[in-house]
Amino acid sequence: MRNWISGAVAVVCLAVMCVGLSGGCSDIGVTRYYERGAIACTSPIAAQIGREVFEQGGNAVDAAVAVGFALAVAYPRAGNIGGGGFAVVHDSETGKISALDFREKAPLAATETMFLDSLGEVIENASLLGPKAAGVPGTVAGLRALWEAYGSLPWEDLVRPSAVLADTGFVVDSALAADLEAHREELCGFEESCVLFFPEGRAVRPGERIRMPDLAGTLFAIAAEGADGFYKWRTAEKIVATMEKYGGLISSEDLASYEALWRDPLHFRFDRHDIYSMPPPSSGGIALGQILKLLEPMDFGALFPQSPKYMHLFAEASRLAYADRATHLGDPDFHDVPKTLLDEQYLDRRRQLIDPNHATPSKNIREGSPPVIEGEETTHISVCDGTVSYTHLRA
Repeated sequence: MRNWISGAVAVVCLAVMCVGLSGGCSDIGVTRYYERGAIACTSPIAAQIGREVFEQGGNAVDAAVAVGFALAVAYPRAGNIGGGGFAVVHDSETGKISALDFREKAPLAATETMFLDSLGEVIENASLLGPKAAGVPGTVAGLRALWEAYGSLPWEDLVRPSAVLADTGFVVDSALAADLEAHREELCGFEESCVLFFPEGRAVRPGERIRMPDLAGTLFAIAAEGADGFYKWRTAEKIVATMEKYGGLISSEDLASYEALWRDPLHFRFDRHDIYSMPPPSSGGIALGQILKLLEPMDFGALFPQSPKYMHLFAEASRLAYADRATHLGDPDFHDVPKTLLDEQYLDRRRQLIDPNHATPSKNIREGSPPVIEGEETTHISVCDGTVSYTHLRA
């Protein structure tokens, strides 16, 4: 639910990059070319808003920003301005690939034991549902940072369509109606969401129109005032008041101090392709790299995707990667993520655990021990001048 924008931005930018470069995507099969751009997202309404941005002369990031805000209205299940995400952007003019981290952050008042009871036991669903489960939102700051770095159209032109959509409303489809009914208990745990999505005690039905006036007001403020329209002033005051009402932790200081961070993208080679993805705190890039690198030496060209062997090998590689993910990956601000999880020799050892003919019982799958780059008892010296370079390694 939280990393929706990484998919949206990556797909949009990849589509534009492949069309714009000659030969750069020669190994990727396509069924249709798009001259101006392409959008892939979960909401036809949001996709249409993005299409209109292209028609106005906007670029891929302009469209991604507009679609991001539109999803907050038309796809409340996962589109958000109360969550966060990641973005990977390729600039075709410079060739630069950038990674933006706008994941939610823990409030300053958060503690290690906030989801435990007096006996030290985990409180069921405390980290998943309710005010303490919410991190400091990063989406608005992230979309603003993307626009400041790469946008070409006026900010207000990208946000206002979503504000108008929330204000005038849109027609509910069967998927949204079913989602709301499935989550009735959780949503009706809060007065505001219950009144919005369950008027007269029932979920809105397919074909009915739903309006979101409070969200519209917030989006109009963001359109006019930028990220400050969310992290400061009236909207921030409302967020803090709601947190205090329900026992949450997010403060005005948390909101005012939030910053999206540009990070060096994760890069690895797979077959003949250079692949760029998000580094930690995202775990997806390293997990993807491990899965692909574990499978790289295997003859997948002789298999078709639905074949039992194909699915077996992919599942085994995925289970090894996710075992590493559960132990080794986390927020680098608080956890030392090993830098050797994509090391060739380490993955060679992990690959030996894959039985090509039998599934490994899940209870037997454990994380690996990636090599340590530098131990506590050694040092590394590099010296160079105009005539010679010298590197000293001591084990």
